[in-house]
Amino acid sequence: MTQSRIAIKGLHHAAYRCRDSEETRAFYEDFLGLPLADAFEISTTQTGRETSVLHSFFQKADGSSLAFFEAPDQPFEFREQHDFDLHIALEVDMATLHRMFEAAPGQASTPAESPTTAASIPSTSATRTATSSN
Repeated sequence: MTQSRIAIKGLHHAAYRCRDSEETRAFYEDFLGLPLADAFEISTTQTGRETSVLHSFFQKADGSSLAFFEAPDQPFEFREQHDFDLHIALEVDMATLHRMFEAAPGQASTPAESPTTAASIPSTSATRTATSSN
């Protein structure tokens, strides 16, 4: 039996929960420079369940998005994770990464000089990682 393959063109978006949409927007748009592409309230799920969720999308240069759900009335346990358990790795060149850290002192530690650098950026919404490679 021959199975047909789905022609996946790329990633449309990856979605995560956040505690505070404005805090998340400030980090992804103001600090990282990813434009807020869309945000809308979801009042009814695809299955017909009533809800109250804000869904926000931040567009990356390749056209895909990082998306976040803020659902204040729905319990969710935000807990400390090991950096390899749950993270987002974004690729930027070293000069851009250094400019980002200089523009927002205290947001993150300055990365070590190496061809590939990952710097953890603490936040109350989630642990976020900025990654750079040459």
